[in-house]
Amino acid sequence: KSFGGERWKLNVLLTSMLCPGIVFGVFFVLNLVLWSKGSSGAISFGILVALLALWFGISVPLTFVGAFFGFRKRPIEHPVRTNQI
Repeated sequence: KSFGGERWKLNVLLTSMLCPGIVFGVFFVLNLVLWSKGSSGAISFGILVALLALWFGISVPLTFVGAFFGFRKRPIEHPVRTNQI
């Protein structure tokens, strides 16, 4: 909002999906390797589905709600004038 951005919905979508998606993807691939080796440290498929449900049911909507209320507020006024140097 301070920089005058107009595509806040795309920004929120990428914020809520991209970073956690990469982390979950790497975690899932590593867990697949553990499953294939028969390790007892592998996490069950039900727990992975529960993590996805928490992500899409709690984290993503709360990110959109926070961005909506943040976008409705007026921009922050900087206390001093910036110098060109």
